[in-house]
Amino acid sequence: MLAKQVWRLLTNHTSLFYQVFSAKYFPNGSVLDAKPSSGSYSWKSIVKTIPLIKSGMLWRVGDGKQIKIFGERWLSGEEPAKVISPSNSISADWTVSRLLDLSGAGWNDQLVDAMFLPFEAQRIEEKIALPLSVEVLEMLAAKRATIFTNELGFKNVCFEGDAEGVVRSIRRKTAPMLLWGI
Repeated sequence: MLAKQVWRLLTNHTSLFYQVFSAKYFPNGSVLDAKPSSGSYSWKSIVKTIPLIKSGMLWRVGDGKQIKIFGERWLSGEEPAKVISPSNSISADWTVSRLLDLSGAGWNDQLVDAMFLPFEAQRIEEKIALPLSVEVLEMLAAKRATIFTNELGFKNVCFEGDAEGVVRSIRRKTAPMLLWGI
């Protein structure tokens, strides 16, 4: 349920919840960049769920100015969603915007081919960049949804096990449904 609160902080910037927490705990960034601080027990609990959200998140590229080339999940398709190519000539601060063609026609294919391993370059070039006027969107890779549900969080928690079997069993009500009432 706490992961759901992180999702609310990501998607509902007009809520009082967002305004209070952003002013106090992440005034110059996103909740995803927030660090545990000497805040309330609620905040410390929320921060502990950020890795869960990050594990199910995938960036959609708009202008690419907010997405770091390395360390962010932005490659669509199969895992890994993060770039694994060596970063020899690339600064850790570079954003995906440096890979886009300045004319707005998509990717700078020559630069992408030169900087990344062949299979990653192919994945990048196949990824559709949204028009530059569109803001960068965040999506959950698991469902391509904009709403975080308990089911998605549970699937991510069970990622190493048989998550599909667990979720199917819960849907059939063979597992205690009180789990979702917590």
